[in-house]
Amino acid sequence: MQKVNFPSWLLLLVIFMIVDCQNQDQDARKPNILFISIDDLRPTLGVYGDSIAITPHIDQLASEGFTFRETFTQSAVCAPSRASLMTGLRPDSTRVWHLGNKFREINPQTVTMPQYFSKHGYHT
Repeated sequence: MQKVNFPSWLLLLVIFMIVDCQNQDQDARKPNILFISIDDLRPTLGVYGDSIAITPHIDQLASEGFTFRETFTQSAVCAPSRASLMTGLRPDSTRVWHLGNKFREINPQTVTMPQYFSKHGYHT
């Protein structure tokens, strides 16, 4: 029986290729996220069927991504709604009722959406 001499550099190359492919798969599964928040935006965009507004870039972005069609606000005031959106908690849990509330003084341990994304490898 003849002994086959397998070069160690080839084995290392194959291992590095496998590891690199696994890293690429993880990155490919993590979607890009673009969060656009505009105060008092009504559905006056082409993507929502408005015939007057000309918004081709937003329309294209929406066609390739995700849009909210049936949404509700947590409060008629913007500060509690923003706090709810950023934390996933209702206003009675965040205790943010108006712009005068200091969110971090009230909720020092609450994880916000940007903190969550940062912890999971997202960057701005």
